[in-house]
Amino acid sequence: MHTHAERYQQLSEALAAAKTPKGITVRSFAREDFPILQSMTAAEGWTTPSERPDQTLSGWLDSWPVLVAEDRSKEVIGFLRAMTDGEISTYVGELIVARNHRGAGVGKLLIAVCGLMYPRTRIDLLTDSADGFYRSLGCREFRGYRVHPVAFR
Repeated sequence: MHTHAERYQQLSEALAAAKTPKGITVRSFAREDFPILQSMTAAEGWTTPSERPDQTLSGWLDSWPVLVAEDRSKEVIGFLRAMTDGEISTYVGELIVARNHRGAGVGKLLIAVCGLMYPRTRIDLLTDSADGFYRSLGCREFRGYRVHPVAFR
């Protein structure tokens, strides 16, 4: 587990190496970002942050890396939450970019920063609607499954 200072240093080093689009900054997620991210995810039909807000916020605060992209006016325009063992695998649980900022390099930047933070790991993720975006990054498609805990009750 990284301390807050170690996380800050790790993120700072990744940002220094990243090719950041003009006018966009990336920082770590803060509790205060949650309401806007609930709105962004609801607009995409992602129900968990609205239906289970306490659990979602707790999960996001306990995960790392969890990144937020902002525009010049400090408006939150993107979000990435990942989990990693630090050596082999990094799994991106959520990646969202505000509709009016898509195509500007925000999603690519968030994935790049995550990768630069854990350069020895592969990045895995699931999507049902952004195949073109991930292909444009050179990602390889592979088959996966999602199991809900209710299946084991």
